[in-house]
Amino acid sequence: MTGPGDRPGDPAPDGATAGYRDIGINGRLLFRVEEAAEVLAIGTSTVYKLLAAGELKGIKIGRSLRITASELGRFVEGFCS
Repeated sequence: MTGPGDRPGDPAPDGATAGYRDIGINGRLLFRVEEAAEVLAIGTSTVYKLLAAGELKGIKIGRSLRITASELGRFVEGFCS
């Protein structure tokens, strides 16, 4: 059974948004470089260049590199403003 705040975009019972559940792309918070490239409709080498230039920020988890959904959104919003 679902209740208020259980789905992305639903208000939480106290009227606030659902928090981290409201963030993400298709319910995901982290993306591999290849997946981020697909979301942005660019090549993986371009994503690596953007990371190296500091225009896109990644996080290391062990030996893996991930890009957050909020970082992808921030990057795209930079072109809209």
